[in-house]
Parts: sequence; structure tokens; C-alpha cells
Amino acid sequence: MKDSTVAPDFHDHASGQHITSHVHGEGQLLVATEGRMELTLGHRSSWLEPGQAVWVPPGQAHAATALSPTAFRGVLIAQGASALLPSQPRRFTTSPLLLATLPELTAGRSRRRELAAALLLDELLTGLPVLAWPALPRDPRLLELCARVAEDLCAAPDLDRAALRTGMTRRAFTQRFRADTGHTWSGWLRAARAARAAELLAEGLRVTEAALAVGYTTPSAFSVAFKRVTGVSPVTLTSEPRGRHLMAGRASGASARE
Repeated sequence: MKDSTVAPDFHDHASGQHITSHVHGEGQLLVATEGRMELTLGHRSSWLEPGQAVWVPPGQAHAATALSPTAFRGVLIAQGASALLPSQPRRFTTSPLLLATLPELTAGRSRRRELAAALLLDELLTGLPVLAWPALPRDPRLLELCARVAEDLCAAPDLDRAALRTGMTRRAFTQRFRADTGHTWSGWLRAARAARAAELLAEGLRVTEAALAVGYTTPSAFSVAFKRVTGVSPVTLTSEPRGRHLMAGRASGASARE
């Protein structure tokens, strides 16, 4: 990267092209502007489609496979600036402003490139979602279940009822769900509830209101579960600026213990 804080790393990939597992000394923002890509971070896989981005911290092993002709826009971010961003991978929805800065990183005028880089960093620091939602399963039956549950987390089924809804045995459901998402069913629900609650807290709801809205009966139970997922108390999100809670990335990368 020489002396740059931000450096574009843009590539187009043919369908089926595979990028073997590798690491960077810098952080990397990965954005798909066209096509669909399977991204593997460590031992977990997820999809990357237009409108989505993934933050990969320095030293994080990752690989990718293009599932269709793909325009893949990477941005390398120097270690100093990366230290201000989450220490765990984060997947999030791209904003129009972030997308608009990408082509300007290759502008002919150096001043324009500098302004685009500064704007991109500011957008990452202040515009990242408070907490990323957990990975979705690939299996259509599991995906439909998760989509319905996400609409009403208060009515989320327990493991036995979730398996019944998909027409699977409890054992088959557990194995397939873990293989697809890296989470147990209860762990996925906990992470999904934490992600939705974080959104509500950022919108100004109180802790008790957010807890009830995502299916917890008491604020204390919610606080314990939220801290288990994110590493911070939900009260923190009501009293500090959005985008500064960098440990929240644990939700998308720490399910292996569950």
C-alpha cells in the first residue's frame, strides 16, 4: 500500500473462479457490485451479493468463489486505520454514499482520491450497523424459517418446533443448521435478537422496550444474552455514538463456542 491509508483492490471474476485462502497485513473492505460470491472467513461461509459488504480485519484468513460473473470491489485499509474498526469480520448493507466513493478511489486527481478515501473511512466509522445479523443458512427450508422468524422474534419457535416446521428430525435440523450458519438454533436466535435490539436501541428505544420487542420477558435476561453476543452491555448503545462499539462484530464470528 506504500504510504496510502486506503488503496483500491478492484477485480472482476468469471463464474467459478476461486481465490484461495490468504491473509492481508491490512484490513480489507469487500464489496460486490455485480454477481454473487461465496466468501469463506476461517471455517465459515456466507454469500456476498450486490448491496452487501464484508469487513475483513487484518490477519483474517479468507477465500472466495465467484458463483456468477462478479464485479468485486476490494479496498485495503492500513493497520492504523483498521485499528479503529471492528476486530472481527462484519457483514453489512452498503449505503449509497459508500458505493459512490468506490470509483473515486481510482480518480486521476490525487486530491479527489484523498477526499474519497477520507469519506469512505468516515462512512465506515459512523455508518456501520451497530451489530451484524448472524449468517443465514443456504438450505431453502432453513432459510424460509429464518426469514419468518426474523419478522417476529417474539414468536420464535424452540428447537423441536423449528425442526418440525422444516420437516426435519431434530438431529438432522441441528446438524444442517450448524453446518450452514456456524450457530446452534438457540445461538442463532440469540444473535438475531441482539442484532435487532441493537437497531432498536440505536433508534432511541430504552433497554426494557428493546428487550420486550425481541422476545425477552425481563431486561436482566436480555442484558445477559446481549452481552454474551456482543461483549458490551445494551446500555452502552444508548449512551455512546453509533459505530464506536467495535466488539459488536463478535456476533458474526464467535458462534463456534455455542
